[in-house]
Amino acid sequence: MVRMQEAQTTSGMGRTLAMGAAIVGVSLVLVAIVSSYGAIVAVFDGVAALAIMVPALLFGISLVEVTRFRKVTLRWRVLLGCAIGLGLLSLLTLLMGLAGFLGRSLWVGLLIAMFVVGVLGSRHCLDKGERDEVGDSDFLESSRYRLLWWAVVPFVTLALLAAAHPPGFLWAEEGFGYDVLEYHLEVPREFVDAGVISYLPHNVYGSFPAATEMLYMVAMIVHGKVQEAGTIANMIHFFFGVLAVFAAWVTGREWSRAAGTVAAVSVASAGWLFYLSGLAYVENALLFFGLTATGCFLRALRVDGQRCEGEPGAMGWMLASGFCAGCACACKYTGVVFVLVPLLASALLFVRATLGRRLRVCIVFCFSAMIPFAPWLIKNQVWTGNPVFPLANSVFEGSPGGWGPEETAAWDQGHSLKEADRSLGRRLSLAWSHTFGDAAQRLGPVVLLVGLLGLVGRSRGRVDAALLMFLALQVLIWIFATHLFARFAVVFLIPLSLMLARSVCGASARRVGAICAIVAAGATWNAVFAVRLYASETAGPAPASLIYDSELPGFEYVGFVNDKLPPDAKVLFLGEAKAFYFKRPVGYCVTFNRNPFLAKLIGDDDGQDAREWFLDEGYTHLLVHYGELGRLSQTYGTSPPLSKEAYASLPQTLRTAGFRLVRDFAHPRGSALESYVAIYELAR
Repeated sequence: MVRMQEAQTTSGMGRTLAMGAAIVGVSLVLVAIVSSYGAIVAVFDGVAALAIMVPALLFGISLVEVTRFRKVTLRWRVLLGCAIGLGLLSLLTLLMGLAGFLGRSLWVGLLIAMFVVGVLGSRHCLDKGERDEVGDSDFLESSRYRLLWWAVVPFVTLALLAAAHPPGFLWAEEGFGYDVLEYHLEVPREFVDAGVISYLPHNVYGSFPAATEMLYMVAMIVHGKVQEAGTIANMIHFFFGVLAVFAAWVTGREWSRAAGTVAAVSVASAGWLFYLSGLAYVENALLFFGLTATGCFLRALRVDGQRCEGEPGAMGWMLASGFCAGCACACKYTGVVFVLVPLLASALLFVRATLGRRLRVCIVFCFSAMIPFAPWLIKNQVWTGNPVFPLANSVFEGSPGGWGPEETAAWDQGHSLKEADRSLGRRLSLAWSHTFGDAAQRLGPVVLLVGLLGLVGRSRGRVDAALLMFLALQVLIWIFATHLFARFAVVFLIPLSLMLARSVCGASARRVGAICAIVAAGATWNAVFAVRLYASETAGPAPASLIYDSELPGFEYVGFVNDKLPPDAKVLFLGEAKAFYFKRPVGYCVTFNRNPFLAKLIGDDDGQDAREWFLDEGYTHLLVHYGELGRLSQTYGTSPPLSKEAYASLPQTLRTAGFRLVRDFAHPRGSALESYVAIYELAR
C-alpha cells in the first residue's frame, strides 16, 4: 500500500510539474517572440529572484515537516511551507536590519544555510504519499477540464513581459511606478546604503509595514547594483502571483479536482496579476497570504468538531490561518481590514462551538497573526509613538521628526474621497467604474458574476455563507472606508475565486462542463483587454540604464546628476521624490513630510535662512522639479504649502538666495513651464 501511495504521489507530482513546466515554457517562447531582451531578463532575473525565495520556501517546508501538519497532504505541506518560509525570512530581515546586520557576506551565508537546512529537512517530503481526501465523479477524474489550465498562458506571458520592464516604464494609472521609485524600492535602498533600518524623517512611507519590501532589500544586498535590482523585485512580485494561484488551487482542491482548477484559473486569468507583475508593489504577496489564510480557515471549518488522529485540528488550522493573515497585514495595512477582520468575523459566526470556545479560537487566531505583524507595530511605536503611523495619528498623536498636526491633516485629506465623491450615489458609481466598468477589465465579469451566481441552484453550507460574508465585508469596507482606489479591489479575488470554485462542488457533469466553458470564455475576454492594455502602454522591455544614463526622454536630468556633476556633489531635491535611480547622495522629502528647506525659503525675503541651512547640511546643488511641484499644488500639496505666488516667484527667490542655474531641462512633450526641471549650484 505504501509503495502504491508513493507511486501515486510521484505520478501526481510529475503531472503537476510537467503541466507547470509546459505552461512556463510556452509562455517564455511567446515572450521571446515579442521581445528577446524581455525573455533574457525574465530568465536571468527570474533565477535571481528564485535565489532569494527558494531557500525560504524549502526552509519553511522543513519546519512544517516537524509539526503535526506533516500528516496532511503534500499540497498543503508545500503551501504552508511557502507561507511560513517567506513570512519568516521577511521577519528575520526586519529584525536583523534593525540591529544593523545588512552585510552581503552575512546574507549570502544565511540564504545558503536556509537552503541546506531546507533540503535536508524536506528531503523525505515526497515519501509520505498524496492522499485524496475528496471523492470525484468520473467526469471530474477525466482530463478534459485540465485543458482549462492553458487559458492562463496569455497571462503568464504578459506578466513576464511586464516584470521585465524596469520600474518607471509601466503604468500610466500608477504614475509609471511613481510609488515604486519613491518608496517601495527607494526605502529599502536607503536602508541598504545606511546599513541599518531606521526612521526616515523625509519619507513617511518608510514607517509602513514592509514585509514584501524586505525581500526586495535582500535582493539588493545579495545581488549588488541597486538600480539593476528593480526587475528582480518585479520577478519576486511575479512569483508571489504564482504562489497566489497555487494557494487558490490548494484551497479549491479540498472540494474537487475541478474546483481547484477553476479557482486557480480564475485568479491567474484576472488582469490584475499580470498588471501588478510590472510593479514592485505588494498586492501579489497580499493576495497569496490572504488566500492561504482563507484556505486554512476553511480547512478549520471542515475539521471543526472532528477527531483528527495525528493531524492538526481546528485550532491548529486557525493558528496557521492567523499567521498567514498576519503576514498579509505585514505586507500592507489594508491586510488588516480586507483579510484579518473578515476572517475574524467569520470565525465568530461560523465555528460550531459555544461562545466561549469561539472567543478562544479568535484569541488563538489573533495571537498567531501578531507573530509576523507585531514587530512592525512595535517598531512604529518606538519610532513615532503611534503603532500604525501615519494612520489614526489624530488618535495616537505621534509627532516624530518631519511630522506634526499639519502633516497629519494633509495625510488624512489626501487619502480620503473628495467632497464631491462622498455621496452614496457617487461612491457606488466609482465602485462600478473600478470593477464591472473597469476599462481594462482587470477583475473580469466571470469571476465577479459567476462567483455570485454559483450560489444559486445548489445546496449551500457554512463555507458558502462564510465566503459571502467575507466578500460583503470587503466590499463595504472598500466603498465606505477607503478612497476607492481601483488597485485595492484586487483582494476581492480571494472570496470570489473560491465562490466560483464552490459552484462546481457536487455538480453534474453538464454543470461542471458549462462552468469550465464560461471560465475559459472569461479568460479569453480578460486576455483581450490585457493585451490591449499592454500594447497601448509599452514599447517593450528595456534596460534600466535608459533612465539612469539619461537616454530616456523626460529623465535626462537623472543622468546629468549621476554623471555630470562633480564627484563630491551632494544634491537636494525640491519637488522630486523618485530617488531610486540616482547614484549619488541626495536629499528629498515626499509630499507629506515637512520640507525644512522649503519652510525656510518661503517668506524669507533674502533667502539667507535657507542658504545657511543648505550649507550646514552639506549640500552643493539643488534640483527643482517645477513640473512635479505644479502637479502637487493641484493634488496633495506640499508641506509647508506652496502658494501659486510663491511657486511663480521661486526662480527669483532662489537667485536672491544665491543659487546659480547650472542646467535646465524642458518637458519632453512641451510645456508652458519656463523650466521643467532645473539644477542650481549655490554660489559660495
